[in-house]
Amino acid sequence: MVQGRFPVKVDDDSYSIEANMVRLEPAGQPSETVFDDFRALLTRAIQHCLRSNEFLVVELGGWDAPEQPFCLFVVVPDETAGPVSVIETAPDPVGSQFWDPHIVPGRESQSLRAPATPETIDVAPILMIEAISRWGIQPWDVALTFGQR
Repeated sequence: MVQGRFPVKVDDDSYSIEANMVRLEPAGQPSETVFDDFRALLTRAIQHCLRSNEFLVVELGGWDAPEQPFCLFVVVPDETAGPVSVIETAPDPVGSQFWDPHIVPGRESQSLRAPATPETIDVAPILMIEAISRWGIQPWDVALTFGQR
């Protein structure tokens, strides 16, 4: 059982804390590369977000993590296009063949948007890794944060 971070006020004298049940499973064998393991982790995290209508933020781990760097994945409704997947990141992922054509100088963050199809969802972990790899850190230096949309 994993306890939620924030208590909910029940009445004037008490609070309640929500909890989520987590099923533990034996660890699998590592992949051939750290990239493959990180991609598999982000794929599972994104699939969780799709099932639970949540968003995912990859950021530096630790209690005092800065506001940047970050990489966000979320699916949002769009009146004309239907569900749209959005990946937003900061700082600019300069040097990425996927991101460079879409970088708009002067923006606080950069984003990519596309209809939320199975094909675009499949490439989301790779686009996120492309952005995260520009932070000069290792995959085990990040934290995954989920939130309700």
